[in-house]
Amino acid sequence: GNQETEDEVEPIVFNQIKIYPNPSNGIFMVSLNDLSKGTIQITNLLGQTVFNSNFRNQNELEINMQDKSKGIYLVKVNSNNQVYTSKIIKK
Repeated sequence: GNQETEDEVEPIVFNQIKIYPNPSNGIFMVSLNDLSKGTIQITNLLGQTVFNSNFRNQNELEINMQDKSKGIYLVKVNSNNQVYTSKIIKK
């Protein structure tokens, strides 16, 4: 049915971008759908960049954060002069 349980985390969708699984133990998939090119940057809450990459004509990116500390990270995707931001949780 449509009832949501509290321990269920929906994939984050901002416009056409989806990040899953979230929370994750370190491997995040970023579904970019129809974005042709841009950059993706992940920072910790101190503002330090822990991941930075360009993409071009990729439908999906795999981000390996297994060597990073547990906690909350901010994902910023820049494409076509638009910025999408989201939070991910590393368990």
